[in-house]
Amino acid sequence: MRILLSNNFFYPNMLGGAEKSVETLGRELVARGHEVHVLCHSGTAETQRFEHEGMAVTALGRTLSGTGPTAEARSSIGRLHWHLSAAADRGWTERLRTEIAAISPDIVNTFNLAGVTTRIWHAVRALDLPLVHTLFGTYLVCFRGPMFRGGADCGTQCRDCQLLTARRRGDSALVDAVMGDSRAVLGRHLDSGYFGGVPQQGVINCGFAGGAALSPDDADAPRPPGPLKIGFMGRLHPTKGLNVLLDACEKLAGTDGWELQIAGSGSPEQEARLTALGEKDNRVRFLGWQDTRTFLSGIDISVVPSIWNDPLPRVVFESFCAGLPVIGSRIGGIPEMIEPGTTGDLVEPGDAAALAGVLKTYIANPDRARAMRGACLSKAGHFTSARFAEDYLTLYSALLPARGSGRSAG
Repeated sequence: MRILLSNNFFYPNMLGGAEKSVETLGRELVARGHEVHVLCHSGTAETQRFEHEGMAVTALGRTLSGTGPTAEARSSIGRLHWHLSAAADRGWTERLRTEIAAISPDIVNTFNLAGVTTRIWHAVRALDLPLVHTLFGTYLVCFRGPMFRGGADCGTQCRDCQLLTARRRGDSALVDAVMGDSRAVLGRHLDSGYFGGVPQQGVINCGFAGGAALSPDDADAPRPPGPLKIGFMGRLHPTKGLNVLLDACEKLAGTDGWELQIAGSGSPEQEARLTALGEKDNRVRFLGWQDTRTFLSGIDISVVPSIWNDPLPRVVFESFCAGLPVIGSRIGGIPEMIEPGTTGDLVEPGDAAALAGVLKTYIANPDRARAMRGACLSKAGHFTSARFAEDYLTLYSALLPARGSGRSAG
C-alpha cells in the first residue's frame, strides 16, 4: 500500500507530540512493507525533498506573512497574520493537488492542518482518493489553536471562532473517516458541528515509539531510600498547569519527605523564574530539557496538571512505560488514560489544594507509588506503536474500496 501522511510539520521540525506520533506511525508502516510518503511544510521558503527512516518526505516551501510555529517568538498578531495568510492562498489547493498526484497514493491521512489548511482535503477529493483525518488538537474549531483564553480552557466554541472557522466546519464533511486520539478531542469537534455525515468516526490512541522502558520483572524492585521524587515533564506553557503544581508544592511547605523535579523548556523568562525558585527552595529542581527515559527513571511519580483539554498528553503513557503512576487533571483525554487508585489519581484542573492533598498521600506512604508499578506497565501495553499501526492499517484497508467512488470536492 502506498500511504501519504500529511502533517503541518515533520522532521527535523519536531515541534510536539503530533510530529512524534506521525513519525512513529510512518516508521511502523514502513517496517510492515508499505511505501510511506510524508507531505508537510519546510518552515522556510525553500522546498526540500529527502528520506527519513524509510519515508519519502516532501517539505513544501512557502512564504507566509506573520509568524509560524517554527518562529522563536510569536505574538498574537503575528500568529493571526500567519493563519490568515495561509487561508488566503488560493493557489495552494492546486499546488497540493499536483504534489499529491505525483505521489499517487492509495490513501491519504491528514493530521495537524495549521498552515496546510483544509485546502488539502479539496486537493485529495479532486483526485478521488480515500481520505482519513486524525485529530490531535483543536485547530479546526479554534482560530487561535488551543481553545484556551484568559488563563482557562474555553469549554465550548466561542462566537468568534464559530465565524472564523466556518469554512473548516463545512470542509470537514469531505473526509471519509475521522479519528481522534482521544474521545475528548473527537467529542469536542462533533459537539461543535464538525464531521457531520462522515461515514466512519472513532478513536485510535497514539502509540509510544520506544515501547516500555521497564519490564514486568522490574515491577517488584524495592524503592531506593530518600524523599519521594515528584516529576513534571512538558512545555513550560500556562496550558500545562505547572503553576498549579508549584502552588500545590507551596502548600506542602511544612511537609517533609519530597522533592520536585521539573523538565522542559520555555521562554528565557520562564526558565529563569524556575531556576530562581530552585535557589530559594532546594526541594524544587529545574533541570531544563531532559531525555524522557533518563528523567522518568529518576522520579517516583509523574504529575500532569493540565488546565486545558489536553487531548492525549504523551507524558502519561510515557510515564506508564517507566512504571510510574500519574496524578493528572480530570480534563481532556487524561481521565481516559488513568484508573484512579490503580495507575494514579485524578484531580480537578486548577485545584492546587486538591493536588497537594493527593501528593500528601503518596509522601506519607512512598511505597504506594511503587505498588502501582505492575498496573502501570500493564497499561503501557495498550499504548504501543505496533498496536497503533495495526489499528490504522485495519482502517485503511476498509477504506480502500472508496477509491474511485466519485465523491465531490464541493
